[in-house]
Amino acid sequence: EISQMWDVIYLLSDNRIIMVNDKKEILKEIKVKNYKETGFLIYKDILYVSSDKKIYEVPLNNLNKVKIVEIE
Repeated sequence: EISQMWDVIYLLSDNRIIMVNDKKEILKEIKVKNYKETGFLIYKDILYVSSDKKIYEVPLNNLNKVKIVEIE
């Protein structure tokens, strides 16, 4: 485990971001290229992940609705 936000979102050294429930069951997983160059934040119940010229937008109330924005 590299970093965590609250007890539900983890940035792992094997280049994954996982979201878990209170029972520590994985609800959502996002693969990134390099965890050292990945940033993430939560604003208005949306998780934003920036990695490899992409921004992933994950609504925390609907983890299956991931929007990916390419950055040029």
